[in-house]
Amino acid sequence: MAGFDEAEYERDYPREILHAKAEIMIDEESFRCELDNISASGAKLKIDLAVDRGKDVLVNIGTFGPFNATVAWCNGGAIGVKFDHDPSVMNRVLIELESQG
Repeated sequence: MAGFDEAEYERDYPREILHAKAEIMIDEESFRCELDNISASGAKLKIDLAVDRGKDVLVNIGTFGPFNATVAWCNGGAIGVKFDHDPSVMNRVLIELESQG
């Protein structure tokens, strides 16, 4: 997304920095990626793959998921996704992820 500056993007929920293995499914094809950060509403995934903004995907985080999400942005080896569910669901996942270290 040309001109996108992630630092200027206002968020509804604070992001937790979390470097963990994840998987994203795009059109029935699975790709390994790294979860860079996450919040109750979305996540940043490191992956060297161009994905169109607005694309529906599934995100698996460890033993959690899959979570329906929509690609919000794609830029330089990373994509941002917005989860398509109630943020309280992801809040429970965040608590579990933090307890696992």
